[in-house]
Amino acid sequence: MNKVTSSILVAVAAASMTGGVLAHGGDIGFKIVGGSLKVGEVLDNGFGEFVQPGERVFGGEMLISDGVGDEPGFFAQAGTLGSGELISFNVRKALRVWNGMDFNTIASETMRIENPAGTAFVDTPFADPSSPIAAGWGFSFPGSGDLDDHPIYYVNGRTGPGIYLLELELTTTQAGIINSPSFWVVFNDGADDTQHDAAIDWTEENLVPAPGAAGMLAFGGLIALRRRR
Repeated sequence: MNKVTSSILVAVAAASMTGGVLAHGGDIGFKIVGGSLKVGEVLDNGFGEFVQPGERVFGGEMLISDGVGDEPGFFAQAGTLGSGELISFNVRKALRVWNGMDFNTIASETMRIENPAGTAFVDTPFADPSSPIAAGWGFSFPGSGDLDDHPIYYVNGRTGPGIYLLELELTTTQAGIINSPSFWVVFNDGADDTQHDAAIDWTEENLVPAPGAAGMLAFGGLIALRRRR
């Protein structure tokens, strides 16, 4: 393997490893792609914020008080939906708790997701539902400007620090738009940051394709092809 190839492999590997955690901060962005809601990162190019679809795992710190937080929020650029249309979500699974190795355990706690006014909420179920549970409320898209709203998340029955996994999908009142694929929020409720990072990595590796994995496989195929020639 020559030095150029070696350097490229190292750079790609480093980008995938660092991106695994760093890509998960910030709000849950969404946009419409091909008639379907897609979630992704919220980025800033110096001229304003925009949504880059693709990311499906997001981190959240519960910093308002023990078991209470308002991150991540939901963001979309102006014009993504019609004025007055609602963006909402469905709860797809029961809340999971991190046991230090995986999220295979359903939490004894539940999570409440409440609108900022405190007038509507939905609780996660104690067991996986047979079909997704609609929130029953949503954020109204503004007539002008971006949408940037934050629900309040509560851990019901909290007994101490923990890391939790919430699986959602986005839905909208705008006609003809398909719900988003599942996405996941990994909440840190006063636990160790290293464990939070490990929980995010586990979610990426076990529930969705790891960032950069497809690129690494394709690049590896190209290297193998060169060797056979």
